[in-house]
Amino acid sequence: MVDSQELDIELVLDRIAGQLDAELRLHMQAFARAYAEGSALPSAPDLAGRASTAAVGRRALAFPTLKPRAVALLRLVAPLLIERDGGVATARAGEPTWAGLRALVEARDAVANARFKRRAIDVLHRLGGAPEAFEPTTAQPGPIAGWTEIDHVLEDRAVDDAWRFLGEPRGLEILRSDMARPRYFAVEDGGRGIAVIPRVIDTPAKRFAVLHELGHALLHLSVDRAWPRAVDEAGASSIARLMEAPDRIPGRWYSPLATAARARRTQLARVLDTVERRLHEPGDPPVAKPPWALWHDPGAQAAYVAAEAIADELGERFGTPSPPRVVKELAVVADEIDRDVVL
Repeated sequence: MVDSQELDIELVLDRIAGQLDAELRLHMQAFARAYAEGSALPSAPDLAGRASTAAVGRRALAFPTLKPRAVALLRLVAPLLIERDGGVATARAGEPTWAGLRALVEARDAVANARFKRRAIDVLHRLGGAPEAFEPTTAQPGPIAGWTEIDHVLEDRAVDDAWRFLGEPRGLEILRSDMARPRYFAVEDGGRGIAVIPRVIDTPAKRFAVLHELGHALLHLSVDRAWPRAVDEAGASSIARLMEAPDRIPGRWYSPLATAARARRTQLARVLDTVERRLHEPGDPPVAKPPWALWHDPGAQAAYVAAEAIADELGERFGTPSPPRVVKELAVVADEIDRDVVL
């Protein structure tokens, strides 16, 4: 017998989904094009950032049949709810100093504690699939010589060939940009997405970034679900690793620098995760100015660290896993994370 409270919440979820799905499709299309053109970015739909929407998601978590939908909704709503708060917006608009970042974190925590009874970073880590325990490190990695320098121009057809190699799930639109960094936009789960990539791909770093975003596209267009950030990033990492040896993927994607660059990215994420988790502790900051990621993308560093560990495990089990295998195995990991989400 269906609980009447559960039925009531399900009906509210249906109404929210019906409105949000249409609004988000239009929003993400507009956002992707504005990003590619370097113009002003549109704001997300109002409903996606309301406290009432988050409250519905939290109530729905209590019912096993509704939990997957609740988690998906909260992954969208919780960060927007926190960032749209007036105090957070004021702090974020301030001077990006370490004192300013601590004030921004306190503002975010005030919202999260009021709405979710825990700090903002804890909310984002739980929803993103990042572990609460971590190994601190302050050993900063050095640059990889040649990683961002021009070596050769990738042929235009190489992107299409790579997408075919990945299985060519339907729904991908590619926008070439002269100014924007590679980025994938999920327009409709399991149905449509937009990848913004450079018009000219002429460095190992750019090849990595394009493959990384194609990895996001592969997961999004292969399975109709809201991926935990750590798992989504693990899929992107697994696909980007195809450039670490010759002939793994059609086209001149290979770089002998790719493996070292991945190790550097992972170590940098670990350092920034340590800094972010310890901001409330006294001590000198590692650099003069807070990195952009800690100011604008809270909680992401732990997800990146977790993602590399997940991708490493896939590599240990399957060598170089095929794209279908990557999607299949990561879906299992995502299900496990979703079942454990509590807010």
